[in-house]
Amino acid sequence: MEKINSLVQGNDVSPLNCIKGGVMMDKGSLLLIADAFYPREIPPECKTNTYLASALAMRGWNVLVWAGHGAGVPSSSGNVRIVRSTRFWGLTEAIRIFVWLALNKPRQVILMYHSELYSNRPEINWVPIMARLVGVHCVTLFTSGIIPRRDMIQDRVLSLLGYGVLLKCPVGPLGASGKMVFYCDDDRNHLLGMDPLNLKTQSEISMPPNTLPVNSRTDKSIVRASLGLTNEDFLVGYFGLLYPGKGIEYLVDAMRILKDKGITTKLIIVGPHGGVTANESWNLDCRNYEIALKHKSDELAITDMIIWSGFCKDSKAVELLACCDLVCLPFDKGLTNMRSSFITCAQIGVPVITTVTSVTDEFLRDPRSGIMYVEPRNSAQIADRVAMCYKDRELTLGRGFMLKGFAARRYSNERFVDCFDMP
Repeated sequence: MEKINSLVQGNDVSPLNCIKGGVMMDKGSLLLIADAFYPREIPPECKTNTYLASALAMRGWNVLVWAGHGAGVPSSSGNVRIVRSTRFWGLTEAIRIFVWLALNKPRQVILMYHSELYSNRPEINWVPIMARLVGVHCVTLFTSGIIPRRDMIQDRVLSLLGYGVLLKCPVGPLGASGKMVFYCDDDRNHLLGMDPLNLKTQSEISMPPNTLPVNSRTDKSIVRASLGLTNEDFLVGYFGLLYPGKGIEYLVDAMRILKDKGITTKLIIVGPHGGVTANESWNLDCRNYEIALKHKSDELAITDMIIWSGFCKDSKAVELLACCDLVCLPFDKGLTNMRSSFITCAQIGVPVITTVTSVTDEFLRDPRSGIMYVEPRNSAQIADRVAMCYKDRELTLGRGFMLKGFAARRYSNERFVDCFDMP
């Protein structure tokens, strides 16, 4: 019973300014476990992990990183060091992590848990249990609501260690974390299920950090000219990785509807396909999705209306978005707080059309946000919204100003880092 009580109580984590009396405080060491790390630029998790390591180092932490193969440290990252870089995340690697934790006893360990990469293996799920066994505080970040993989042997060992109660929760062994951080309520509800252990009390909702230079100035005329466009052209944008579930096919259909109505618009797709994971089946689906989108544009005879940017540097992506009249993000499952593409557009201040469903976070439904909502998988509604914005440019600009103000109130990279900081 004592183990169960300690399991559900969690630990209080509060931010603390790392400067005291003009001297940088030394908060001790922490281990950040992240398969995707610098210098990789995609998937987005790489930038999140690298940013968090650098930000915590700036707050006085000695950040030690256990990363995937080829990981390095950016020159501007301060007190960050790679402890180990590995290709494989099986049982042997889990044992290595346990031994390292037992010998080095960092103040905390942070597990960046993603739905792909090393999370394809159940062994990484042991990190929170191992941290408890050696008396180290553990924080786990979940970047999606996908239920962690488990196997029968792991379940049996978990029961022998006295943590079998965690088997009642979809989150499994990761529920032993001293703190769990989620990007949205829907992910948390899905992973905690009925929450018989009241694990919600040791969790927190945070936005993903935005590492793009959203406040950089853009000369709209120059950027548009590089695309063969003028300031008079009405440009619709899409931003993010291309993969099934993004709803881009409905945006492409909407472009044909607009053409049939005699409304002259252009669409720019900013981002590559999402086939950058350790799951080859998923990678193939992503590549095929991009091919299908381009084939659809050919069939609809709107190829000349669409610009495909593919992968581009952060500064270039911001330039392209900033010169759009609006951006459409037609997610099949609706907008949630985990959508970094939306956060980027909101912080730039470009008007956004997106989708709303039952999983959309309550604060995102605020009419003062300026967000323009449509139903998922509804090309006609997308076309109607774009047409409305096309006809009333002043109203559309107003939506952008509202959204930028909303983003300033709601989103902060510092608040994200606060989730992992401690006195």
